[in-house]
Amino acid sequence: MPTRPAAADAITVVAGQILFDFSRQRIAQGSWQDAIDSLTQLDFPGQRRALFTGGRVNTTEGRAATHTQARDHALAITARQIETLSRHAAALVADGVDTVLHLGIGGSDLGVRLVHEAFVAVGLEPRCRLRFACGLDRAEWREALDGLDPRHCAIIVASKSFRTVETLELLARARRWLQSAGIDPERRLHAVTARGDLAASLGIARSHIALLDESIGGRHAIWSALNLGLRAAWGDAPVAALLEGAHAMDQHFVRAPLARNAPVLAAIARFINRNRRQLTDHVIAPYSWGLRSLPRYLQQLLMESLGKRVTHDGEPVSANPCSSVWGDQGTAAQHAFFQWLHQHPTGAAVDFIAVRPEEHDTAGATLFANAVAQAQALAQGFRPEHHGDVGDAHRSAPGGRPSTFIALPELSPPILGALLSFYEASVFAEACLAGVNPFDQFGVEFGKTLALDTVRAVVAGETTNLDAQALALVRWARAQEEPKDD
Repeated sequence: MPTRPAAADAITVVAGQILFDFSRQRIAQGSWQDAIDSLTQLDFPGQRRALFTGGRVNTTEGRAATHTQARDHALAITARQIETLSRHAAALVADGVDTVLHLGIGGSDLGVRLVHEAFVAVGLEPRCRLRFACGLDRAEWREALDGLDPRHCAIIVASKSFRTVETLELLARARRWLQSAGIDPERRLHAVTARGDLAASLGIARSHIALLDESIGGRHAIWSALNLGLRAAWGDAPVAALLEGAHAMDQHFVRAPLARNAPVLAAIARFINRNRRQLTDHVIAPYSWGLRSLPRYLQQLLMESLGKRVTHDGEPVSANPCSSVWGDQGTAAQHAFFQWLHQHPTGAAVDFIAVRPEEHDTAGATLFANAVAQAQALAQGFRPEHHGDVGDAHRSAPGGRPSTFIALPELSPPILGALLSFYEASVFAEACLAGVNPFDQFGVEFGKTLALDTVRAVVAGETTNLDAQALALVRWARAQEEPKDD
């Protein structure tokens, strides 16, 4: 039966006040060192330096990736941008607004939603409500508007390109909603975008447009103008603390030796688990209600960044660059898919994220204990005490399932910032190991373009660029007939 790794192979690191325990990663010390040596040979230190100094790390689009600078208050340009955002947020809620409705999808939604949920769980005091809508389904739109008074609602439309189909449809719905209540949309509509010209052309006042830097991708935009809604709802202080925590983790990522660098070690573990042990699934299990959206947030961060088929040079990748990332919150996950984690022939690697319980917090202690117990059970496996029964095989689990335990001292804005920055940095290191560009997403862009053709087909009957299978589905959708059973 597999046993816990020897103490010599155990690696724990504290960074940004967070404890990262890699001791259940079944990776020998020599393998850790080999991967670190590979990073050095790939000039990871130089690539990391380029990331933090404005180098063109986004090689396919020929631009920098400046999200780390957006959370560095010491930079004059960052301080000015934060001052501008602060004034915008204060003005947004000054005119009798009790609710901000944030419209956006993907990177324009996931980070804001995650941080908002965490702030609610922490028990911070908001100055107004924050609601979300991201998709086209009218049921979601009705739910987002439920109980809202358009006379006291401000609406933020978030889209870097301001061409996202879902978000533009939501903008149109919001405009009609305001107009139906006799409210001038220009008073209540705001935008967060890199294309201020397009937002203005759609009737949003220039003074209501918060500009995104073109060099900050959607999945990293929570650190920049995208946090406008958070500032409006929660004020500047918790958002500043979020950014400070992220910056603290940045400093660890830049300064810590690679062998004691939490994001680097996480990247190595995922890369080795996937390419040497064929564990292509990576599960995120946060044992905190405030982090329930973390799996979806990380799903985009990792899979959109690393889901690439070619290297920087356009050559086919020689190693699997990306895991399939999924998960769910806490003990609910145990009652959903942990059976698969324990007894499936392959299983997956897991990140357990748990918050240190406060004194006399029995529920918090139970959550933390469950996370620790599951990590141990996955590592050690289990088998019945009495052997020989025909059902022993059904009651046994092999163990040997790797996991990283991420222990948060508390759930607070700076700790959350450090956690998200940790994952961003680990993605950058993993991209270096795989030789891919983590800052583009051309697969997503192609899907959006094809969807526009398909929408025209379903709505208007145009059939350009559709294959036979797609055309058959479009004809079925347009027939408006009751389907007949075979």
